[in-house]
Amino acid sequence: MLSLALGSTLHAFELMLGSFIAGIALGALWIRGRADRTDAPLKLVALLQILMGLTALMALAFYAGAFAWVGFLMESLARTDGGYSLFNLGTAAIAILIMLPTAFFAGTTLPLFTVALLRDGQGEASIGRVYAFNTIGAIVGVFAAMHLLIPVLGLKLALVLAALVDMAIGVVILRITAVRDRDLAGVGAGVAVALLSILFAVTLVTFDPLRLSSGVYRTGNVQLDEETELLFYRDGKTASISTYLNPGGTAIIATNGKPDASLQFNDERSPTIDEPTMIALGALPLAYLPHPDSAAVIGFGSGMTTHTLLADSGLERVDTIEIEREVINGARWFGERVARAYEDPRSNVIIDDAKSYFAGQKKRYDLIISEPSNPWISGVGTLFSKEFYQFIPHYLSDDGIFLQWLQLYEIDDRLVSSVLNAMVPAFADINGYLSNNGDLLLVASQRPLDDRLDYSRLFEGELAEELSHVGVTSAEHLAFRRVADKKLLAAFARLYGYRANSDYHPVLSLEAPRTRFRGLNAQQLIGLPTHNLPLLEWLGVREVPSLGVTMPDHDHFSADTLSNDARLIRSFLVHDDMEALAGLETGMQAWMMELRAIGSICEQDGNDAVAGEWLVRRLQSLAELTLPYLDREGLSGLLIEPVWLNCESLPPGIDRVLALLDANARRDAEAMVQLGRHWLEELEALPESLRQFDAYAFASLQLGLIGQERYSEAAEIEKEFGAQVEATGEYGFARSLLLAWLDQRE
Repeated sequence: MLSLALGSTLHAFELMLGSFIAGIALGALWIRGRADRTDAPLKLVALLQILMGLTALMALAFYAGAFAWVGFLMESLARTDGGYSLFNLGTAAIAILIMLPTAFFAGTTLPLFTVALLRDGQGEASIGRVYAFNTIGAIVGVFAAMHLLIPVLGLKLALVLAALVDMAIGVVILRITAVRDRDLAGVGAGVAVALLSILFAVTLVTFDPLRLSSGVYRTGNVQLDEETELLFYRDGKTASISTYLNPGGTAIIATNGKPDASLQFNDERSPTIDEPTMIALGALPLAYLPHPDSAAVIGFGSGMTTHTLLADSGLERVDTIEIEREVINGARWFGERVARAYEDPRSNVIIDDAKSYFAGQKKRYDLIISEPSNPWISGVGTLFSKEFYQFIPHYLSDDGIFLQWLQLYEIDDRLVSSVLNAMVPAFADINGYLSNNGDLLLVASQRPLDDRLDYSRLFEGELAEELSHVGVTSAEHLAFRRVADKKLLAAFARLYGYRANSDYHPVLSLEAPRTRFRGLNAQQLIGLPTHNLPLLEWLGVREVPSLGVTMPDHDHFSADTLSNDARLIRSFLVHDDMEALAGLETGMQAWMMELRAIGSICEQDGNDAVAGEWLVRRLQSLAELTLPYLDREGLSGLLIEPVWLNCESLPPGIDRVLALLDANARRDAEAMVQLGRHWLEELEALPESLRQFDAYAFASLQLGLIGQERYSEAAEIEKEFGAQVEATGEYGFARSLLLAWLDQRE
């Protein structure tokens, strides 16, 4: 119902306009019959025609005011399942208020015509004629609305025109009866009502583009900032498209108020969070194919993905399939940033539904990139379905690459697993990347991927320029954003065990609106690259960048930020670099100073237990902040033979913690297994101050066994020691994920 009220309103109004055309057709049939025996039904039909036009104009007024009502609901309701139920009831009521009156009068017209014609003695054949006219009128009405009235006049004027014509039919019918009854007062009243209502709708009902583009059903904001510069607004055949420049210098293109892409035009600010995704969508597949000839892009968006693809001079053709033409027109405002999508002769934009386009031709592509909007958008869920992933490989070349963009925001891990359960079985190999903190890019093929991966291809010419714009300047930067291979994706999907999204079981379409309302994110998947443990490294997904590599600093990808912080921590603790300390956040600075003064804490008499507990907690935190982001060289002097640990006598048991961290830092799987097992076998004998390190010791043992490819033993660790070690937080998730991953090895 929400989509009728404020989302995809065009479809609802197209049907409304179709009913007007149907009414016109029926009116013509009635005038032809003339109903000589009685004018009473004829006058009632005329009244209904006028009322249908009036209620349509009322719908315009209600629609314009509905943004405030939905904004009130968003502000008032808690972001819970109960709140979502109330939100659905509220928006359904709004939709009914907008649509029901017109639908009622439109629906009443048909049976009234039927009864009147039968009373006029025209026989049962007249019923067939009435239904035929009504069907033809409805078809013509929807077609005219979609292809002519709304694109040319816009939503408001199209409805005003339809209402005017409908009321005019009513006035004409009144005129016919008035001539016979010699009573023209009713005709004058009908004309006055029609003209006044049209004047009211045109002058007083405003469709403010800043309000229509606000996306109130997502944010609760009834209107965009008044300083927003509206660059483009058009009602298209399938959606209303707007492009605007916000006060901060960010240009945004939105569909029905939902932003689909944003680019930063203020040189003093970092690129938007969308830019690394759009550029990576165009660049990443080229790292897997040295010489692609053809590519297809599903969804135009800002045009930047197509623009980036065309930076590869070897591509002969890029077909971009977009269902809404106004998206193409709206994205022109991004100018030079997407110029190749418009100006390069190899770029071919096709206005069509993606599934229909592929089904209607036999062409096979080297690359297919799918970048639809969020799964909760009406109709988009079919581009994340099992049937789609079984369908699309038929249009790939033998070595072809398919790339799927999946938003991890306004969704949860359970629904993400439904997409993975649909996609993973359809491809021989898949790699997953996070382009930022909320966008997952899934690179898939029917051939193995790793043996043909070469990031260096992307750092030449115009492609390198596009990547450098978002701070990606080396192969290590891209490799570090790899967060999953097929085995890990399958384990993640298995962990949640949710049924595959399907055209026949559309779990995304049904449940993603709830996660959008609640503001949920797929936190576990988003958190993989910043996990407290170097899971991805031990599972063979990625390697830690070398110490000399400075990671991007645009805050697009949290793992980059944490990697830079780890380097600053190392510089301060190992080299006493005060400038490095200044680069850390204030809270981190105070903590680092505590570590530098650790000697005084270790030497306090009679407080071994307190000092030990404090030191274990700090050592574990230090490991979590540095070990997943620094290689062995970077951890020398930090966790390997720590030079900053100036304690002459350590509290009891700290030497065991240091030894286990040293083994982890050296990536010494054998030592991790020995020390981890020794720790867990002596749990009852350990001082209480060390027990907070149990989960880390458990993980070290299991990861060490995985590193030695002793998979069955790694799975048995859960049975052997799992009951003794608490499984909560990130460590609990890691244990569950590793078990799901190990199950595939057995």
